[in-house]
Amino acid sequence: MRRGLYAVVDVDACATRSLEPHAVAEGALEGGATMIQLRAKHLAIPAFLALAEGLARIAKMYDASFYVNDRVDVALAVGAGVHVGQGDLPARAIRRVSATIPFGVSTHDRAELDEAALAGPSYVAFGPVFPTASKENPEPVVGLAGLREMAAVVSSRALPLVAIGGITIERAPQVFAAGASFVAVIAGILPAAGEVSDARSTISAVAARSRAYDRAARLP
Repeated sequence: MRRGLYAVVDVDACATRSLEPHAVAEGALEGGATMIQLRAKHLAIPAFLALAEGLARIAKMYDASFYVNDRVDVALAVGAGVHVGQGDLPARAIRRVSATIPFGVSTHDRAELDEAALAGPSYVAFGPVFPTASKENPEPVVGLAGLREMAAVVSSRALPLVAIGGITIERAPQVFAAGASFVAVIAGILPAAGEVSDARSTISAVAARSRAYDRAARLP
């Protein structure tokens, strides 16, 4: 099972720091991310589609998994997976749209996680593990204890668990130690305005910690 950094390229967050989403995605992949997601809550569909096509090409170059947030139609159009939240198309309905599309689901408690797992996702996301500013009305913080509990639930199903919400470089090791397969990072992969080169070192640090934990976890 793959482990590591799940880099979420948020168009709005990139814009606040005058960063180009393509450059952020490429920096994340160069830094060692094995999954990326395009998140564009306020982008018009033509621009969304064009950006998704570009990121799909970049992800393919790095043999990384690529997911589109919310939009099943855009994901299908570019050959990507789709990530949905509790307010989006229900996980059970995705299989009626496509029998083969990879998809992940954000969950916030045991009931949501159990329901999502029944739909056959590629992974389930759980959180927020820590307070987060990436959502206007975030769900209650679950903490490391809540993450550890859900990691035990999904481990028997061989289902990757993506930790979401407020994860930083400093917090990544304890999140992996609690049982997460991946850490999803939005703000943590972005440098100061215009300093894309710094993104590579930031991302590399997260990826290096995830690889170190992965190696340790595989020791007998």
